[in-house]
Amino acid sequence: MRKSGRLIWIGLLGLPLLAVLAAYLFFDASRLKPVLTAALSKSQRRQVSVEKIAIQIFPPGLNATNLSVADDPAFSNAPFLKAASIEVRPSLPPLLTGNLEITSIRIDATEVELIQNEQGIWNFSTLGSNEPNRSATRLARLGVEKASIGILRPQTSRQVYSNLSAEVRDYADGEPFQLRLAALMPSGKSIAAEGTITAGKLKTSFKDMKLSLADLKASLEGDLADTAMNLRLAIPKSNIQTLVPLFLPAGTATKGEIEASIEAQGTIKAPRLQGRVDITGFEVSGGEIKQPVRTAKLGIAITPDRISIEPATVVSGSTQLLAFAVLSQYASKPMLEATLLAPTAKLPELLAIARAYGVSAVDGVNAEGDAKLQIRIHGALGGKAPLAYAGSGSLASATVKLPSFAKPVEIANANFRFDAEQLAANSISARLGSSDINGEVRMSNLNQPTIGFDLTSSHLHLDELRSIIKSEPGSKPSNLSASGNVNISTLRVAELTLAQVASKATFRSGHLVLDPLNTSLYGGQHTGSMDIDLRPVQPQVEIQSQLERIESSQLLVAATSLKGIVSGPFGANLNLKFSPAEPTELAKSLEGRVSLNFSQGRIASFNLTNELAKIARFVGFNAPTDCFTQFVGITGDLEIHGGQATTQNLKLDLSNLSAAITGNMNLADQTLDLKLLSVLDRRYSEQVGGNKIGGFMTAALANPSGNLMIPATIRGTFAKPILAPDTAAIAKLKLQNPQRMMEVVNSVIDLFKKKKP
Repeated sequence: MRKSGRLIWIGLLGLPLLAVLAAYLFFDASRLKPVLTAALSKSQRRQVSVEKIAIQIFPPGLNATNLSVADDPAFSNAPFLKAASIEVRPSLPPLLTGNLEITSIRIDATEVELIQNEQGIWNFSTLGSNEPNRSATRLARLGVEKASIGILRPQTSRQVYSNLSAEVRDYADGEPFQLRLAALMPSGKSIAAEGTITAGKLKTSFKDMKLSLADLKASLEGDLADTAMNLRLAIPKSNIQTLVPLFLPAGTATKGEIEASIEAQGTIKAPRLQGRVDITGFEVSGGEIKQPVRTAKLGIAITPDRISIEPATVVSGSTQLLAFAVLSQYASKPMLEATLLAPTAKLPELLAIARAYGVSAVDGVNAEGDAKLQIRIHGALGGKAPLAYAGSGSLASATVKLPSFAKPVEIANANFRFDAEQLAANSISARLGSSDINGEVRMSNLNQPTIGFDLTSSHLHLDELRSIIKSEPGSKPSNLSASGNVNISTLRVAELTLAQVASKATFRSGHLVLDPLNTSLYGGQHTGSMDIDLRPVQPQVEIQSQLERIESSQLLVAATSLKGIVSGPFGANLNLKFSPAEPTELAKSLEGRVSLNFSQGRIASFNLTNELAKIARFVGFNAPTDCFTQFVGITGDLEIHGGQATTQNLKLDLSNLSAAITGNMNLADQTLDLKLLSVLDRRYSEQVGGNKIGGFMTAALANPSGNLMIPATIRGTFAKPILAPDTAAIAKLKLQNPQRMMEVVNSVIDLFKKKKP
């Protein structure tokens, strides 16, 4: 900064002001205001204003209130400087001879705003006069009290240094003067500086400068110029408690001592350093650090070519880490090479060490267990490319609690390796809830993770895993994508149990897709695909499958509330959507189409032959005692909407009859509304009485082949079906074949004639 920029107050009262004050000293003070503000505005190249000016006779001086200096419009429209009051005192002997010499300036309650733009230029750089041949300035005392300085840099938040006090004594261009400075940092810590400074046109020298940051003391000597520097900084052995909390979270406590001696030469942009820093007895604890982290000795050697962190042992409990690093070419293109080794470590202690060094990635993570770790970090600092890192390690008998998981992950064993591009783990043996996971996982593009895997599990409970992984309802789909192969001995989805699952699995945009999905299912085989949408509060499952020889009783128990109604192996083609839930709710959510093909089985809730016998009044029929219907086949299609199944072509085959079934079945509340047209084969028709049956005219008909036809309705529920004659269907059949009906009537009349005595 130019001379006028370094001492704003001296520049504020330049030669134009001295002349004006000498002319108006014994006149009305109000007449000074416009002349004074004009002179100050010109000298500082900023608009200057004051509210009130008063002349003090003894001791002679000038008082001004509410001084304001405008900022450069390129930076801000707010004031650059505001002061509640400013007091200027001249030297009395020169004043009696008509000369004005300022002996002291005192400023109270000052607010200064320092702003730096993207190009690195500060707003004070345009402050002050451009006059090259100004006379030398002398000042016996400059005092500033209760000041605050706000500093705003690009890409950072505004910082305020408050309660600033400063004093300059015996200032003259190019000559030594005394400086005293004290302030409060944004962190609340006090800083102070005191010593001798010589400020020339080309060079500023420091002598016996004493610096302090709370309890931390330092000394500074040397020269600083626009193009070169030669400085010596010394920190005698001091308590480190003051310095370290500036870089650690609130609530942490530190112990230890620091000692340093550093020489700086070269330029500010390209410094050449020589010296060393020693830290002894360092310890940090408190906050999230449950166990103190200690370093007995940490040495930093500094040369013009490199800064070396000498090998140091970091201890937390029983865990020891060996760390060392080198920063080379630090003055031009700094390059970092660092290594961290943990041959035997406890996970809680590793996490404590990571938190002690400010690693935010472990926030909220808790773990127990053993680990081995080796990390190498290298690359250019401050460049566009990030640092490169690579490492490897292993976990054993570990329990990891993650913020996004409701239950811990139990890891029996796992080996891992990683770098900036990929994280890979193999020989994994882990457990989450009641689910176990084994195999290997590969993750690339850590910002938008892409995961590959080959996993096996003896037992996996999908709904349990979803409840363990915390997510907010309606949250945006995760940007994670994953694909790989899975082999699962037992997979549970709601109440469904799939065995020997082999599938290619893909996860993307909240969807888990298993395609192709081959599995054993209740004694049979499933081939097809499954798409599980995990985004809704209640997941949505879509399946397209072919089933072969599935045991129907077990599947119906898992997927519906029809327990013990139908049994027997069946095949089917499925195209269904549903929400995994308890059976009744699952049934209500069913949408899609099912094509059935039973080869044999049993309906436990009624005996169809007995019920037809009651309706048609079979002659000579001995009703079996069985209360179930044994069938040899069921085929047909079901259209399902909201749990309501509708069929137009369901066919039921028994050993002695066939039945065509149409209508609706509610899979949720189990109610029935069906029509049944049973056709008895000719042999069985004759066996139960043929044209002689009692209910022939009202409930049964015969087709041209001699088969009895019995139209009926089925209502009630699956557990208690109610069969009754379908009178409307009977009437319709009679109208469709009146000639045959007359033949049947005549045969019945002939039958009655033969029975007369």
